Amino acid sequence: MASQSTGQRIFAVTSLILSALVLLIAVGVIIGAWVARRPAIDAVNGSVQSVEQFAHTGQAGISRLDGRLDDMRTVVDEVGTAADRAAQNVADQGLMTTLLPPETEQRLRTAAQQVTDTLAGIADIVRAVMDLAETINKLPFVSLPEVDPERVSNLENQIEAARTGAEQLQSNIPQFREGAASSISTLSTTAASVDERLVTAQNDLAQLDSRLEQVIADAHRLGQQVNTGITVSAVVVTLLFGWTAYAMVVLILQSWAKLRASQDQS
Repeated sequence: MASQSTGQRIFAVTSLILSALVLLIAVGVIIGAWVARRPAIDAVNGSVQSVEQFAHTGQAGISRLDGRLDDMRTVVDEVGTAADRAAQNVADQGLMTTLLPPETEQRLRTAAQQVTDTLAGIADIVRAVMDLAETINKLPFVSLPEVDPERVSNLENQIEAARTGAEQLQSNIPQFREGAASSISTLSTTAASVDERLVTAQNDLAQLDSRLEQVIADAHRLGQQVNTGITVSAVVVTLLFGWTAYAMVVLILQSWAKLRASQDQS
């Protein structure tokens, strides 16, 4: 009888200790889930917001670059129109100077330089968006739209070709003013080629802007989904381990009652 009572006490004490340990672990997991929830949300939101901010900055830059391209096209169109008009009256020296005054080269040079400078900043920003999106996409179940690097390279190539053509126009304009008949055809052809490059570049810009808009929308949606997912996970963990904690409390009470009963019997 004494050995049976001793065995019951040992079992009750063991149950108490184990149940208490499991209870502490369950409570710790619940607390940890809610403590970790905020840093996890902040970390994801920080990355998502960085993507959105870079993408918005990229869109603002694209808008500026599009305006610069319009300015450059205006000057190029003036050159092309002047060449077409001059072709109808090659002998009129005064007409050549009137059609393309000396400041035309400087305007063309300034417009081309502004386009080049603006493009450099945009390319860096878009590549930063690409890198951030690629990093975020390494997370499980995450898929932000990516910007094709080739699209940026094509844009750079188109604008570089347009800039080279603009330089050629600048070098041909003085010959045009001097009345060189051969320069008229060259000027007209080069202006048409540069304008075509600029139109293509603007189309590429529009596609790039649309892609960045999609990145912004998906990044915003991802932030909301992650916030909800982390909160739901914390709630699920709370329910599961809350039930475990409740079960351990019941076991502790039962074990304590058995221990008291065995002590009374002894």
